[in-house]
Amino acid sequence: MQYTTPQVLEIVGISRRTLQVWLAEGKVLKPGGQGIGRLWEISEVKVLLDLKQNSVRGRKPRNNKGVSEGG
Repeated sequence: MQYTTPQVLEIVGISRRTLQVWLAEGKVLKPGGQGIGRLWEISEVKVLLDLKQNSVRGRKPRNNKGVSEGG
């Protein structure tokens, strides 16, 4: 089965910007095919899913000002 880029973004749960960064950094290759309507193979989608799972960024939780801890 093949998927369009919008479908892949929804399946993987990433933004178009994140995909663009990963492509630019060489973390993932562009899908095969030519022209605007390139389609992603299931194997390529699996690579993106693995990349997302292994790309834990260690974001810090928001500091909610005005909320005291320990209440």
